[in-house]
Amino acid sequence: ANPAARGENVRVYLTGLGNVTPRVPTGSFSPSGPDPVVTSNLVIGIANNGAPLVQAIYARNLVGVYELTITIPTDTVAFPSGTVAFAVAIRGLVALGGPPTSCGAPQQKP
Repeated sequence: ANPAARGENVRVYLTGLGNVTPRVPTGSFSPSGPDPVVTSNLVIGIANNGAPLVQAIYARNLVGVYELTITIPTDTVAFPSGTVAFAVAIRGLVALGGPPTSCGAPQQKP
């Protein structure tokens, strides 16, 4: 395993984030030129805390997939298993709430 370190940028790929600008037709690859940016406000959570969103774009060479670049907060504390909870909220709804994810943060003491 190669867990993310605190302060490190990580990329997350997901679907369902909606519109981008410039517009990409449904079922199409991202056009050449500037990366299409997600227009919705996103809230990122790691280990029950906010996490900085570096960018949210329509992924290159993938159809219908978005790429988020997120910074692991420097104060992130992992579960004893070495994992952290991760979630993305869009328009107030949790769009992605995945299983705990590997992170190189210090672990909580039992």
